[in-house]
Amino acid sequence: MPPLKDFEYSAFISYAHADDEAWYGWVSCFRSELERGLRALLRGLDIPRMHLSGDNGPVAGVLGEELQQRVAASFAMIIVVHENYAQSNWCLKELAYFKALFGDQGLRERLYIVALSEPAMRQVSSSAAWRRLLPHDDQLWVPFYDPADKSRPLDIYMGPGLVATSFRSPFERLPLALIRISEPPRPY
Repeated sequence: MPPLKDFEYSAFISYAHADDEAWYGWVSCFRSELERGLRALLRGLDIPRMHLSGDNGPVAGVLGEELQQRVAASFAMIIVVHENYAQSNWCLKELAYFKALFGDQGLRERLYIVALSEPAMRQVSSSAAWRRLLPHDDQLWVPFYDPADKSRPLDIYMGPGLVATSFRSPFERLPLALIRISEPPRPY
């Protein structure tokens, strides 16, 4: 697999636009923090941008050639699951295409699932379509929901530009995992 720097996008973020809107731009802010976290961990090295359809398009229609090219040009896929994602056939098509390109190994090594709601994650993961795409029960998903209200995403910020402490812990797992798999093996 080519290194992260050889891809046009470091990650393709698959999400339902209605979830981003319902939660005040949560996915957009998450993407900004993830890009910033990766740059900090890589000590300022240039990394490819993240694909976010709200910024990079397209946002609706068939899973056409343009979007397929963007999935193929992405090092990893990050799925952001909340209630509207659970109802989206479009999002499942993005996941199916990622699997068609990168297979089961790509799903295990380069697919990250961000759960903004435990009930939505349970609904998605128990659906027949999801089980066909991800038949193994060991697919990792990271909870980004409030422990007191498992249907509500964690707040990203506690003030302007100040990342919330409750967000930081699960968040830090993602950039480290992306870096770990993107580094070439080191000789002994």
